[in-house]
Amino acid sequence: MPRPKRQPTEQVASEAVTAETTASGNGAGLPSKKDMVRQAIEKGRKRKPQAIQAWIAETYNVPVDYINAQHVSTIKSNLRKGGKKSRKNAEAGEPAAPARRGGSSSLSVDEIRVVKGFMARVGVDKFRELIDLLS
Repeated sequence: MPRPKRQPTEQVASEAVTAETTASGNGAGLPSKKDMVRQAIEKGRKRKPQAIQAWIAETYNVPVDYINAQHVSTIKSNLRKGGKKSRKNAEAGEPAAPARRGGSSSLSVDEIRVVKGFMARVGVDKFRELIDLLS
């Protein structure tokens, strides 16, 4: 005969509520380290990573080694780069150039197709003129 299912206890229910209230999942209800650094920068008084590290320790009552200065520097750099898109997220309108394999000097089939399409657009005479100009 199978055992009956256990009913959730008061302790399990309170742990579930605590887990829902902490957004960053660090268990203390603290904002993420990225948010901490962002807030320190927004205050405008702290520019150096060590100063931001000390401000975070003082403001959030965490040990100074909770976030090290190198991590603060990395987060600052990533926040500064925030608006840039990676190559994967670039607009779909312009295809990326095919990657070279092994650094060989030969052309791929895709590259030859691009050159042929360009030659068809500008005409053979203009294309030869451009080749002569570039060589």
